[in-house]
This record gives sequence, C-alpha cells and structure tokens, in this order.
Amino acid sequence: MGTIGKYDPASIRYGDYDPDSPLVFKELKGVILSALPQALLEHVGSSAVAGLSGKNAIDIALSVKDRELQGTLSKLAALGFQMSGLSETHSPLLFGSIVFKAKYYGVHVYVRGRDSNAYRLWVFFRDYLKKHPAEARKYEGVKRESAERTAEYEAAKRRYINSVIRKAPREVKKKSPEPEAQFVR
Repeated sequence: MGTIGKYDPASIRYGDYDPDSPLVFKELKGVILSALPQALLEHVGSSAVAGLSGKNAIDIALSVKDRELQGTLSKLAALGFQMSGLSETHSPLLFGSIVFKAKYYGVHVYVRGRDSNAYRLWVFFRDYLKKHPAEARKYEGVKRESAERTAEYEAAKRRYINSVIRKAPREVKKKSPEPEAQFVR
C-alpha cells in the first residue's frame, strides 16, 4: 500500500488527462479506509472525469458521521496528511502526496459530515461532467485559459462550478446545517 508524503505545491502542474488517476485514487482509498473503514470516499475533481485535463492532484471528498469528525482528522494526520485549514466550503482540507509509478501526485482531502451539501454537490458536479461531455470540454477550456495564473484559475473554476451547481436537482441541494456549498477544486 502507498505511503502518504508531504505536499509540495511547486510539484503541481496542469496537463493532459492522466489515465493512471483512477488507479491512484484506488490506492489512496485503500490507505484511507485502512484507518477509517466507515468513511465514504469519492474521487472528485478533474482527475475523476476520464479525458479531462487538469492538475496532477487527486481530489477526494470524504464523508463521516459528524461525531467522528475530530477523530477522522487525527487518523488522517497519522497517515501523513497535513491539515491546511478550511476549504472554500468550510470543509477541513488536508493535503498530502503519493508517488505512483514513479510519478508525484498531490492529494486534496475534503472532509464533511454525512448530511453535507458540499459532499453531495462534489459528486453531482463530477457526475454532471461525465454525463455532459460538452460541459466537460467547456470547463476544461475555462481551466486551460487561466492555468498559469493561480488566483485567476481558482476564481474561474469557482464561477463555472457554481453555475453548474445551480442546475443541481432539489434533492441534491437539500438543506443541511452548514454554510451554502460552493467549492473550488
């Protein structure tokens, strides 16, 4: 099983789709579930959509029961993940890395409670791009256009993602006791 290493933002680059991304996620899922067998994990972000270019980072939406949140963060830290603070969705965000087939991958783990709007919306956005290839290409264009300018890149992604989230069915956007879900990665 893989080892979680230190996150190095300087090693994150934008590039073509990496067909090893699903295998990297599978490896990471095994590592995380070894410590958190009750967690729900979803591969989200560009690397979860076949053919979509993006950065060499694997985004993981992780859901646990609310009462397990603090213990979850401790167990992820014990695996080697570093707490980064809160993401734009107010989720605890942890960073790490893994080397797979001699290639570096950054790892972003977004932790939420079981009834989280953000968790459902991350999955909705990924599935929406998979079902709507034209939208996936549009999103890819938004990212490629600003990939070298980090602040612009994040803002452009946020605008596009939030425009898609507005299309989410009501059951996906059901209310939960958390801030309005908007996300960047």
